[in-house]
Amino acid sequence: MTADEAQAVGKATSFGDPRAARFREESRQWLLDATGGVSHADRAEMADADILARRLAWDRRLHDGGYGAISWPPQFGGRGLGPIEEFIFADEATRLGAPDDLAGRVGRLLVGPGLMEFGTPAQQARFMPGILAVRELWCQGFSEPDAGSDLASLRTTAYRDGDSFVVTGQKIWSSFCDSADWCLLLVRTGPQENRYHNLSMLLMPLRQEGVEVRRIRQISGSSEFGEMFFSSAICSAENLLGGQDEGWAVAMGILSVERGVGFTPVRLGSARKNLEMLEDCDQCLASPRRAEIIGELRARIEVNRLQAMRAVEAMAAGRDWARSHSVLKVAVSELQQDLSRIGVDNACDEHLPAWRREYFSIRSATIAGGTSEINRNVIAERLLGLPRG
Repeated sequence: MTADEAQAVGKATSFGDPRAARFREESRQWLLDATGGVSHADRAEMADADILARRLAWDRRLHDGGYGAISWPPQFGGRGLGPIEEFIFADEATRLGAPDDLAGRVGRLLVGPGLMEFGTPAQQARFMPGILAVRELWCQGFSEPDAGSDLASLRTTAYRDGDSFVVTGQKIWSSFCDSADWCLLLVRTGPQENRYHNLSMLLMPLRQEGVEVRRIRQISGSSEFGEMFFSSAICSAENLLGGQDEGWAVAMGILSVERGVGFTPVRLGSARKNLEMLEDCDQCLASPRRAEIIGELRARIEVNRLQAMRAVEAMAAGRDWARSHSVLKVAVSELQQDLSRIGVDNACDEHLPAWRREYFSIRSATIAGGTSEINRNVIAERLLGLPRG
């Protein structure tokens, strides 16, 4: 389906819409022809350069096939479809084993939407084509050693010097930062006491003097995260996203994607593949309760999938879906951790190394993108209306 054809048939309004069914069939056929990827076990044995090359190859295949930016407006090179089609493609991709750790993920899912909502026409013209075609890679610079879930307390600073900002500080737990060209960087530009009105968002070039990037070797053996050190690094004032000292609103808009339904199909797809690994081996989970445990895990995956679909339909209809952010984040990340724990506790000798890698790699699920503790506070206060303790 071309962009013009997509515009002609319109966006799906629900998962029961015939247009959604047609898009699912189209997506499945394309994925069957194009699917290729790297398993968790293979990835642990590969050089980082090989992993990046495979990520880039798949990302560019998505772009060439018209699946790189399904819901981006046509004026930005997208297909002009909606969140239902985005969810369907991600759902089918995970079912068919397509790669889920895309090199251009931060650019497409976070920076691109941020530019559409907060960027100037000049910024959109400069950055959107490179994001879409995966010519320039992005990372996210929000978390710091002493400011993770509480971003308002971050310490990386930037001061205006003529036509530039001068940046000093440290960011940590940034995916893909060692291969990124640019960083979506949240910095403090105003007085400490002006909480929530003293932050700014910068489109920060990383390949310059004053920027040092270090990989972080994780307990799982991989090094997908890194940390960045800024020492009087320069960012043009033209690359200020949103107004100066208005970065909190920009960050919250962008985090609504990360904490919401945007990554849910990928996370559930990973859980589904791990459950299949457990089911397919008679030596794993050799327990009288085997069928009961597997049934419960399968039900949790499907319940979360249906909840995510409800949120996506609300989004497509223009209704309030923000309450789904924290609920999905907590439920899905804790499901992944429970599954990995059951796997590593009950694995056979052959599958134990794979389950160990999964167990250690998924420890961050309840921290990244907002800790479960913070999200439970949000649920209590904003959904249930409970008073602050």
